[in-house]
Parts: sequence; C-alpha cells; structure tokens
Amino acid sequence: MGKKKHGKADTDWPELSIVSFEQIPLKEVSGLAVAPLPRGSCLIAVGDHGPDVALAPLDTGRMTGWDVIDLSTLRQPDGSPRFEQAEAVAADGRQQVLVLIEDPALLLVLDTLNRRITHAYPLDGGEHDGLGDTWRDDASSRGEGMVLLCNGHVLVLKEKRPAGLLEFGPPGDLPLGISSDSLHSLGEDWTPPTSDRLVALAWWPVDDTLADLSDAEIGPDGCLYVLSDQSNAIAQLALPLPAHAVAAYTRVWALPDDIEKAEGLTFLPDGSALVAVDRSDVGRNLATLPPLHTWP
Repeated sequence: MGKKKHGKADTDWPELSIVSFEQIPLKEVSGLAVAPLPRGSCLIAVGDHGPDVALAPLDTGRMTGWDVIDLSTLRQPDGSPRFEQAEAVAADGRQQVLVLIEDPALLLVLDTLNRRITHAYPLDGGEHDGLGDTWRDDASSRGEGMVLLCNGHVLVLKEKRPAGLLEFGPPGDLPLGISSDSLHSLGEDWTPPTSDRLVALAWWPVDDTLADLSDAEIGPDGCLYVLSDQSNAIAQLALPLPAHAVAAYTRVWALPDDIEKAEGLTFLPDGSALVAVDRSDVGRNLATLPPLHTWP
C-alpha cells in the first residue's frame, strides 16, 4: 500500500475498512460510548448542537429506536452553570451516563432513567504544572474525549495547543496513572468523587504523531485507543503510563477517506469499532469498522 497523507506528514499506517454506515439522529456528533444500562446494552452518542444525548438499544442488531435527550431541558443541581459544548460521553454499570462539557469545563452525571442531571463537577486544570495558562485561557482546546478511571477519577483528552492526557480527581488525591489497574471496567459502578470539583492530578503530553486528539476508548483487549480527527486515524497508547512519563503510541491505523471529521470512538461487544462523524446535518455519521482482532 502506498503512503497516504494524514495530518502533518505522509504515513504508511495500515488502513482500516468500513463495514457499513448508519445514522445517529444528532447534528455535530462529538462522542460515543457503549453502556450496559438497566434497560439493556445501549449505544450512547453525544452531540454539540443541543447539546443532546442519544441512546439506541444494541439487542436489535442495528442502531435503531433512538431516544434523544436534550440536556438543556433537564433539571440540574442548584447552582450549576449554563453549558453548551458537549464533547464526550462515558457510562458505568448502572443508569449513570457521564458527559464531558468543554466550556465551561464540566463533568456532568446524567441519570438517563429519570432524565435528570445528578451532579456537575467543575474540572480545574489551570493550576497544573506543564499546562501553564492553556487550560484556563484556551476554551476551544480543553476536554475533547474521556474514559473513566477508578476511585472517582477520570482521564480527559486535551485536543490541541498542546495535545495530551489529563487525569482529574478530587483535590489532594494522588494520581493513579493509566494502567489496567486504574482503567474503569465496563459494567462496574463508577465511584462518585469525594469532592464537589475535580482538579488535574497528572499531565501527559503526546508527541506529534497525531495532529490532535478527538476521543478515547478502552478496547475489548483492555488497551487504550485514541482517535484523531485531523490525522484521520486511531492509535493504541502504550501502557502502563505512570505519572510524569511521556505518552507514546504502539500502533497507528489510518481511517479511510470516506470518514471525515472523526469525533467519537467506541467498541461493540463483538469487537467491532464504531466511529462517529461530526456533520452539520443529520446523515451518514456512524461508521462501523471490522472487529479489533482483525486489524492489520
């Protein structure tokens, strides 16, 4: 296979294929997750436009029967700030869905069964060494993707200027680092933080292999995968990643040219990858890729 241009440089990354395209009934889809909710396993998508959360049951074999929740209409905890930009979504083993808001930087906990927001945790990254003022002053390059960690911590992808990974947790906690021991297991309850806000505990810059970071997901093999919009690629991160280490990639795969503005990544129970596309209208915005174990 010849080299293709992805992001900043010509690459010879192996290219993945598309099995099918489907439609999520959201504009500007920005994140994906699969959740074993009480009503049955669901695909969850979040979109910037509302901001909205959409859920579809997975037991039908196709992504149909979508239930769309407009976050702006839900009852919120007293004192919660207004928000618009929803960038990522994750879920635990009960009815909790967590939504990452970029501006203001917030982690929302959503009870989808009762359609209410139960918590809104501000994310304070402005005081961490190595970030300088970029988290506070550059609202368009804060949290773009996330995965849950143990003990009420969360791993957030900073999109750009600079791109990297942030571990947030209650003030005073020590960072867990990123490993098989700290990544939250799908199906387990996520432990609520012991504080009303989360602060940056660790920062991992990444090299310029990828031009930006758009989303992250734990694969069925237990490894951590990241998605890049500008490089149109998926990469596997080298783990474990202790505090103060430099993040590195072990493998990178190019996405086909039919995928443009890739913003969300998750995996189905059979290992197939799903990539969400950010479109200004509602259309073919969900690509199914082959199962992870078949990737070149």
